[in-house]
Amino acid sequence: MDSATAGNGNFTCEGGVAGGAEGGFVIFAGTSSAANGMFLAYGPTAAGGYPGTIEFMDSSTADHGTFTLNGGTVIGEGGGEITFDDSSTAADGTFIIEGTSVSGAEGGELIFFNGATAANATIIANGGNSGGGDCQFGSGSFGGPARLQVFGNGTLTINFNAGQVTVGSIEGDGTVVLGQALAVGSNGLSTVFSGGMRSLGPLTKVGSGTWTLTGASTYNRRTTISEGALTVNNATGSATGTGPVLVDAGTLGVAASLQGRLQ
Repeated sequence: MDSATAGNGNFTCEGGVAGGAEGGFVIFAGTSSAANGMFLAYGPTAAGGYPGTIEFMDSSTADHGTFTLNGGTVIGEGGGEITFDDSSTAADGTFIIEGTSVSGAEGGELIFFNGATAANATIIANGGNSGGGDCQFGSGSFGGPARLQVFGNGTLTINFNAGQVTVGSIEGDGTVVLGQALAVGSNGLSTVFSGGMRSLGPLTKVGSGTWTLTGASTYNRRTTISEGALTVNNATGSATGTGPVLVDAGTLGVAASLQGRLQ
């Protein structure tokens, strides 16, 4: 689709049915829009097959579309995939990234890179049997004010080459992997995250809302509160890892212990 719209249509991208077989795909290019469409993407049904894929490029938009990426059903294979490239945007779309129901398979994947933005999207990464859904931000991508919900063994991954990524909010009990710097809170919502974070990059709380951390994390970089409030209320371990905690212009509320030094 170059400048077309998906309207209110329903689209299904099946995975490859044999080794080396292509899956179904939808490509949005130019200024095309997913509009209010409903999209499903599946992983391959045979080892070595390719997943069903939806790709946004150029200045295309997910608009208000709803996208479900089903988890893999074959050992060693993943689920459905969506990629955002160039200046494309997830806009106000809803993305449900499912985990797998089969041990040894992987969940669906949603990937942003090369100038693409998650914008105002709602992104839900659910857990699965052995692999959860994964939302990734790669080189040159932007999180915007997107709302991220991460559950079970679902993951939010900030890749090593991403640079700093800002997202609207994070909630749930999944895992956040920080290969680079992450700022959380730009949509001003108050949310609770009971999962864990591990990282090579620092974490910054921005925006007017309150972000409450109740899980144990293992990252060792600095946590900075620049706006709003960060509340730490973990039962075990340290919600802010072992790195230092800097209160810049925001508020830190502590109802549990901090392992890192307070600056």
